[in-house]
Amino acid sequence: MNESNKNDEYQRIKFKENKNDLDMAAKAEKWMGVLVNKEFDNKSYMGSVVNYCGETKLFQIDYENDVSEEVDYQELQKIVAPPPLVCEYLERINPR
Repeated sequence: MNESNKNDEYQRIKFKENKNDLDMAAKAEKWMGVLVNKEFDNKSYMGSVVNYCGETKLFQIDYENDVSEEVDYQELQKIVAPPPLVCEYLERINPR
């Protein structure tokens, strides 16, 4: 591979990486505020997505027990709270 082809390949890879980063940043915006559910010390806690770091590609989640953690996109998808839990949680924090 000559120098010109190497440079073209490098540019193509960088463009793809930048496009993927922009796609993830757009997705991340939609995840802000999403409620999640996770177990700590054998007890289930609700939390919400509060931030996304494009550099590390991690979402920050703050839980109701004052625990905060960062998770990647795959982990986030696994802990999204199901609708019945969301309803129960919202009724608990905002009783009618």
